[in-house]
Amino acid sequence: MSMLRRAKDGAIAAILRFILNRWKLHIYGQMTKIEINSDTKEVGIVLNLLGETTPIEIKAGYKIDATSGSLGVTSVWVSREWMNTLIGEVWKPEHRAFSIPKSLLVALRVLQM
Repeated sequence: MSMLRRAKDGAIAAILRFILNRWKLHIYGQMTKIEINSDTKEVGIVLNLLGETTPIEIKAGYKIDATSGSLGVTSVWVSREWMNTLIGEVWKPEHRAFSIPKSLLVALRVLQM
């Protein structure tokens, strides 16, 4: 991965962590770490959630389609076995795509660089 891409991924991760912790996650706990690798299209997250004695790690693969404005989750792994089972049973692959608001399409295009 180039130095420029690493810097871009790091900056986007820092912004996402800041926004998500203040927007919604604070009622559940806190995201302490997020790493984005836009070369491999993977995200790693560490959460310290209320009531949990140890952090929860999440690794996910993603696919961005800036043309249609969607973000697809291609794979998910969680450091809690029961969560992996639940994801496999409840969150079917055909439902792992999210529409992205048009106002964020510019950011999607930057992520694909």
